[in-house]
Amino acid sequence: MKIKIFYSILVFLTFSPLLFSQKNIAKNYKTEKFNIAIFPKSYGKFLPKNRFTPSKIEIDKAELKLLTELKVINKNHINQSSGPVIEENLIKYKRQYFGCIDKDGKKYLLINSFLSDNEKPKMWLNTFYLVNDGGSYYWQIKYYINDDELKDLHVNGFG
Repeated sequence: MKIKIFYSILVFLTFSPLLFSQKNIAKNYKTEKFNIAIFPKSYGKFLPKNRFTPSKIEIDKAELKLLTELKVINKNHINQSSGPVIEENLIKYKRQYFGCIDKDGKKYLLINSFLSDNEKPKMWLNTFYLVNDGGSYYWQIKYYINDDELKDLHVNGFG
């Protein structure tokens, strides 16, 4: 029994630096109004080929647009009958920002949002948080930078 405990501790001490010192892929940008992850251009999983790293200025503009115009875009409250109404709970959602460039060369921010206290720590800072179903606990929208416009709100369905 003592030998098993000793080996368990030895294995833990050997691998704990790998488990706890991993550097996050995304930078965490947190204020009183939001908690977001800024993903670099080099992250490409589930994203279009042409990308860029969003700046804090671009993100601040997108966040302002979410605060002022999300209610209008979300007026039909699709998939929000039994879940949270997005604009009423915006401050509670964590968001991931990915810089993308469409086929016409327009830069936009893909904003991936989720409302969850149970996500694995730091997982959301390392990978696109993709969930099927879940209703308004999970939603995405695009912010076109030069047009200063929100487009393509997608709220997950229920399955």
